[in-house]
Amino acid sequence: MVESTWGSLIRRAGVDLSVRLMRSGFMPRGGGELVASFEGHRSIQGFDLIDRGELKGLQIVSAACSVPTHVQQRQASRAKIGLASLYHLGFRL
Repeated sequence: MVESTWGSLIRRAGVDLSVRLMRSGFMPRGGGELVASFEGHRSIQGFDLIDRGELKGLQIVSAACSVPTHVQQRQASRAKIGLASLYHLGFRL
């Protein structure tokens, strides 16, 4: 998820990024493990993010473990409603 959300911005600054999810962790126990490695150039390139640009797409991932299915469905539904109102989008629920 980090790769798909922040990867392009980090690469834009001149840093090569690799992120791997080794193990998922769920509340309340936790235990997730993420391994990130990066290589930068001697000087990282700066850039301005003045305009976000056109929204090209959204993906909602609702993950849950050891809870009833309706909890995961409700979580995804609330995310769709919140994002639709924030970005004035239409979703089929």
